[in-house]
Parts: sequence; C-alpha cells; structure tokens
Amino acid sequence: MRRSLITLSESNLVQGFLLVGLLCVLPIHQLRSFTAVVDPDIWWHVRVGQWILEHHSFPHQGIFSFEGATRTWAAYSWGFEVIVAALNMLFGVKGIMFLALFSQVAIVLVLFLVARTLSGGFWWAWSLASLAAWAMDLNRVNVARPVNFSILFFTIELALIFWAQETGKVKYLYWLPLLFVVWTNFHIQFIYGLLLPGLLAAITTAERWAARWWPAGEADSGNGWTSRPLTLWAIFAACLAATLVNPYTVGLYRVISELVRETFVYSVIAEFQPLNFREFAHYIQLLLAAGAFFALGRRKLDPYKLALLIITSLVSFRSIRDAWFVCITAAAIIAWSVRSSEANAEEPALGIGVWQLGRVLAGVVLVLGLSGVDNGFSNRSLLEMVHNSYPVDAVNFIQEHRPPGPLYNNFNWGGFLIGNLPDYPVSIDGRTNLYGEESLRQSFNTIMALRWSEDPALNRANLVLLPTAVPLCRELERSPQFKVVYADKMAMVFVRTPE
Repeated sequence: MRRSLITLSESNLVQGFLLVGLLCVLPIHQLRSFTAVVDPDIWWHVRVGQWILEHHSFPHQGIFSFEGATRTWAAYSWGFEVIVAALNMLFGVKGIMFLALFSQVAIVLVLFLVARTLSGGFWWAWSLASLAAWAMDLNRVNVARPVNFSILFFTIELALIFWAQETGKVKYLYWLPLLFVVWTNFHIQFIYGLLLPGLLAAITTAERWAARWWPAGEADSGNGWTSRPLTLWAIFAACLAATLVNPYTVGLYRVISELVRETFVYSVIAEFQPLNFREFAHYIQLLLAAGAFFALGRRKLDPYKLALLIITSLVSFRSIRDAWFVCITAAAIIAWSVRSSEANAEEPALGIGVWQLGRVLAGVVLVLGLSGVDNGFSNRSLLEMVHNSYPVDAVNFIQEHRPPGPLYNNFNWGGFLIGNLPDYPVSIDGRTNLYGEESLRQSFNTIMALRWSEDPALNRANLVLLPTAVPLCRELERSPQFKVVYADKMAMVFVRTPE
C-alpha cells in the first residue's frame, strides 16, 4: 500500500494535475471577482500607456492632472503601461484581465520552478509555491499592477544568485545586468532587486576580510565562491549601470528618493499599512518567515541568506503590499535548506520537461477558458462590474453637459477619472509622488470636511465630483458657492455658482 502511494505521488500525471490546479487557483478567483478592473490605479496606467503610444515619447510632467500639470513626473512603469494600453485597445476591458491572469500564472509557475530546482523535489516545490502564493494574496493586493513584474523578476534574480552560490559558478550572475535593463523599465521596485547583488558583494568582502583574522580552516565564506569579491562588485556596478538604461536615466533615483520620504500614505492607504493579522494570509506570511529562519539552521549558516531574510522581513512586515518580498525569499531559503547536501554541486535542473510543461500550460488554458465561460467573462460583464464600483453615470452626465472645469475629485476615483473623463484633468490621483505630502494630507482632510474652505484645489475648482457618502458633500450642499446638478446613490456632481 505504501509503495503504491509513493508510486502514485511520483506519477507525472498526478503531479501534472496538481501543478495545473496550483497555477489556476489565483486566476479562477480573479475570474470570479474581476478585481483587476476595479483597481483604482489601473485606469491611469492605461491612459499613460495610450499617451506614450500616441506621442511616441515619454512624459516628464504630471499629465492628466490639473494640480500637478507643471510638476516633474516620470512614467517609471512605462513598459507595463504600454503593454496594458495595447491590450486594452485590442481586447477592451478584457485586455486588463488577460494581463492579470497571465501575470498570476507566470509568477506562480516561476516560483514553483525555482523552488523545484532549489529543493530537488516536486512536493516541496508545490507546497512552498502554494504557501507563498497564498501569503502574497495577489487578488487583494497588487492586482494588474506593474509590481507583478517586480515579483517575477525578483524571483528569477534570487534563483540566479542561489544557483551561483550552490555551484560556485559566477556565470549565473552575468545575467543580472540584462535582467535589470528590462526590470528598470517596468517598475520602480527594481531598487529592491539591487539589494541582492550589492548585499552579496558586501558580505563576501566582509567574510574575506574576517578570514584574515582567523586561523586557517576556521573561516569559510560558506558560499562556494572561487571568484574574488572584486568580481561581485563589478557585477553589482554593471547592474547599477543597467538601471540607467531608461528614458529618465538618473531621474528614476530622484523618484525613488521622493517615494522613500513619503510617510502620510502609510497611515491612510490600506495597502501601505502593516500586517494587522485580520487576514489568514498574514499568518501564512509569518509562518513562512519563521520557517525560513528555522531552515537556515539545517545547513551551515549562510550570512548572506540570513541578512537577506532579515532585511526582507523588515520591509514586508511594514507594508501589506510588499508581502511578496519576504514570501519569495523565505520560500527559496526553505527550498534550499531541504536539498540534500550530496546534490549541492549539481547543475540546476527544473525537474520538468518541456513537453510536460507544455501539457501543463495547455491544461491551464483549458481550465481558465472553462472557468471564464462559467463566470460570464466578457467585456459586458466587466463593464458592469466597473459600473457598480465607479461613478459611470456621473461621468456620462458630465460628458453630456460639459460643465466648465477645473475638476475637484477624491483620491480613490482619480485614476478612474483619468481613464474615463479625458477632458477634465483631475485634482488628485494615485500618483502620490506627483502631489507631495502636503497636498495629499490636504485632500484627505478636505474630503472629511476638515478646513475644506482652505483647500486651494477646491477653491480653484468649478466642478466637483465626489462619492455621495463623504462629509464634504454635506458641506457643499449647504454652501452658497456650489449647487448640485447631479446625484445618485454613488456620486454627486456640484458646479460653482456665479458670483
């Protein structure tokens, strides 16, 4: 009986079905919820991509914003934005969903393949990929956003570095600069990726220096490196230089500096806040991190992996949206720790053939196609979801009656209005670094009717579009300066009265 179960567990057919199931879990949930098309930022990403395609250039100021029109701004995710805009033009709203589904399948598949290579076993890889995908909670956070490319590239980068460590062959690191050339043009969190080669070079250097002060045989880098630290520093310098291959060159580091200095968003935007352990995924993240720290003790302590795990834990537990940073690191470390010591020097192998992988992907396409049919996946159903989440009727009213601007709006609707009310630049949207801390704080206070008469953006506005339930609407209804011209259960439209 036991032998039969072991044989069954090693069957390619069984493992293929389980892998298809793993790859389909997140996309099936997405096909049931359609959260990708109601993400507050996806609409301005689409519009920016359309602008780039139409103008064959890159924006350097805050386009689509009345308040930020003259301020410096960089489309630091332009690669993602061009892709999603092209998909939107080809397939309508379904294009956004196609990108979300593809990114979810790709992330989980690459994570599985990396864990399979590091652990040497299907079941460890399948279990770790399942836990990491659960903990990252990609259908609630980071849906159809450029950060999905950061998650994908970070997983590949981590695999290359771990493979180089295990085999002692620095050749795997030569791919990193090319990876950063692509990564830099898709998402600003390439800066997280720069941590890996920089930390590796720093720790290897420190270990070599420490070896000079210890008797021979007592100091060991533990990484199997035959190359000098200078080689690692050269690779890091090449990665750093590769990040300058973008339309804004060093300007991206100015953007990073602005984003790092932001503090207000961490108190008002849910995805920026730390784990509250009200979601089961938060406990899985904690379990993975704790398991990785424990797993480091299974093998000879690797200072690089320990330092990396500590840093990724600090970053991820600070903000829900960065959960992927520690989840991927922890899964890779656990996979590395369970691999037998005899296999350490072997060349990395995916453990799955090309034809088997092709059959798995064909199965994924079939399952997702059937799920899409079952859940009524169409542009019409997606637009209905959008209609239930955003002020579509109010936008149609404004487009029909053409009241004069400028427009004043709330933060959460800014991205949607950029994409669907093109003739009215918004007062604020999800591009937080464009507006700055003071403007963001003022906007949130104004919506709550706190010192709203002091808001310069509202005082300049001739048109106001807000959710019906916000306190500011009650104040504007009583104010002689504005009158209601449209109202429904979701939104209210005000225009400034003539003086």
